[in-house]
Amino acid sequence: MPLTSYSCSVKRDKPNWHQMARVLLILFLGFPGLASAQWVEDLTQHIYSYDPGKGFQLEATSLRPSQIAVDIQKYEKLWLRIQGAPGSRVFEGETLLGELNALGEFQLPLGQMVKPNGRNVTLLTLVPNVTEPTGWHVYVVDPQQNNDRVLTMASQARELETRDALVLIWFVFAFFILLVQYGTPKFFGEYFSASSIFSALQRDEAAMKAPIFERNNLAVMFLYSLALAAIGYVMSFEVPAFGEFYLRFGEESVWWNLILTWFFWAGVLLVSLVFKWVLILWVGYPFNLSAIKKIQFFNYVRLALFIFLPLAVIVLSWYIMFPLHGDFLVRLVQVILLLAFGTRIIMLYLKTRRVSTHRNVHLISYICATEIAPVAVVIKFFYSI
Repeated sequence: MPLTSYSCSVKRDKPNWHQMARVLLILFLGFPGLASAQWVEDLTQHIYSYDPGKGFQLEATSLRPSQIAVDIQKYEKLWLRIQGAPGSRVFEGETLLGELNALGEFQLPLGQMVKPNGRNVTLLTLVPNVTEPTGWHVYVVDPQQNNDRVLTMASQARELETRDALVLIWFVFAFFILLVQYGTPKFFGEYFSASSIFSALQRDEAAMKAPIFERNNLAVMFLYSLALAAIGYVMSFEVPAFGEFYLRFGEESVWWNLILTWFFWAGVLLVSLVFKWVLILWVGYPFNLSAIKKIQFFNYVRLALFIFLPLAVIVLSWYIMFPLHGDFLVRLVQVILLLAFGTRIIMLYLKTRRVSTHRNVHLISYICATEIAPVAVVIKFFYSI
């Protein structure tokens, strides 16, 4: 059956915006409210300096590895000294840098560390010796002056057992609310089906018929793309280590990684959607851009939920194949970005096939501004390309 006739036969009920608002509040206000206090504590309790004679104490337990962020550019001419239990190991990414000697010390020139993705901040993972647990003392040493400088850093040493259980309970509750609100058969049959994608294409076609796409389209969308790219570019400089630091957050639990990464990418989608909404209103106001002001928030929720299924498969498959220490979240992000690009290309192809030839230039401009630009900003933000 032709694509057009199939999609035109689809009937889609209008979503209940009051129910959707409650679901959004559950997912993006309730969950952060549950864990945000602990997150803030994790990020702040270790960001201060100790006296040089005492060093920097990390509250690592016997079974939990700790992570430290090291600014290579600031200290690259010095040495990093780590004190802890003999036999404990130090990793940089997947690379084992070495073990603490019989005296419980490990030294490494910071200049020998690899700058990840062109950045100056790297993460070291400290894996304690479980037979002889102790805390970590981290110094930056200047051999010429024989002076220990305390390294100010962020640590991720913390306990997650209780929070893991709370997050799982909250996630199941939120997902159950979604199923109750929209009904299980309809939820999986309507919102995850190809027909819903075709319905979204039809709405985009209606937006394409607005007069703005017959005049000034390229100028407006090019300006919008530049504004969106500028925001991402500035953000990448304001928080240069955010990508590496956040993507390693919570490596202690498979399910915590799965849920946290899902919420993270749902948040990225939400922020991107808000940017699109604000910038379209701002840029489109002088041009009377009224047709595309009706942002489909329901499409965002469907996409955020749909991400969870392949994400679960990827995470669990990775742990089956590589159960030991590894940067699986970084690779997971790369896979998701590739899938996002592939999806955009497919959507672009479908949309151009369903629109007459003389509108293709306007349509490509619209897609570049509203689909490709947000993905490019995300890549710029995390990888500084």
